[in-house]
Amino acid sequence: DAVRPDPGKDQAVRLWYLATITYLLEIGEFANADPQIARARLLFPDDPDILFEHGYYHEGFASPHIQTAALESGADMRGAKIHLDEAEDLYRRAVKGNPEFVEARVHRGFVLSLLGQHRNAAEELRLAASTAAGPQLRYYAELFLGHAEESLGNRGAAREHYAQAAAL
Repeated sequence: DAVRPDPGKDQAVRLWYLATITYLLEIGEFANADPQIARARLLFPDDPDILFEHGYYHEGFASPHIQTAALESGADMRGAKIHLDEAEDLYRRAVKGNPEFVEARVHRGFVLSLLGQHRNAAEELRLAASTAAGPQLRYYAELFLGHAEESLGNRGAAREHYAQAAAL
């Protein structure tokens, strides 16, 4: 924040926030990631990578083990659906800012499926699967697409996507 004249215009500051947020989320330090994300969002409000990390925070916060701890401790009384809705919005904005952001598409598709929006999830995951550059992202896109298709009652399509994921 001491970078002059404006930390919000410095690429090194952006990368520092991305690195620290990613690290904190990876080790499960959601409480410490929260103020980092808040400050990064003030400095870089429309940055697709910052939006993605913020979405990942909410996606993680919606998980059962974090929800249990947050609700029992009183640290955050918002339910999983509120966090999933927020994650979906942030991932959508990240994809809007960078349409080639396949990882954000995969996460958005997964979250849409968790929200019961299987048709929208399938659309997003089809795009992700068709553009995923590496086997890891393609694997998750195919796996989650299989789930979305299964939830829509498309058993044959689901089986194909599960088979493609298994092959990866």
